[in-house]
Amino acid sequence: MAGAIKPEIQRQMKEALKARESERLGVLRMILAEINNAQLHAADADEAEAVAAYHKRLVKARPDFERAADVARLAALDREIAIVAEFLPAQLSDAELEGLIEQVVAGHNFTQRDFGKAMKEVMSQVSGQADGGRVSQILKAKLAGR
Repeated sequence: MAGAIKPEIQRQMKEALKARESERLGVLRMILAEINNAQLHAADADEAEAVAAYHKRLVKARPDFERAADVARLAALDREIAIVAEFLPAQLSDAELEGLIEQVVAGHNFTQRDFGKAMKEVMSQVSGQADGGRVSQILKAKLAGR
């Protein structure tokens, strides 16, 4: 869905408008605005990266709402995160991620001292399909004792 995110969002906006789903429509408009803003700053900006950055900002804001104990806004934020997640690439399972990491580690003979290089290589291959924290945790386990 890399290049087809914007037309899909526009199509879903029309459906949300017809179905009178104001909350979903608002989130779709925000996603579209994020993509347009990214493309305004860099003409070759990737739509998927703009959506991923927006998703990341929303997820980072969640603890603030939890600390404020604002249940209504927290529920609305969770719904917004769920809608934005629909436009993200499918996440790799732990087994798939472990297999990819094993290939990278074996292919480059990385050791614990090469963690940074290994992390960079793995992240370039997963391209948004896995969270950096998950990658780091599995990679550390694979490099342990090497």
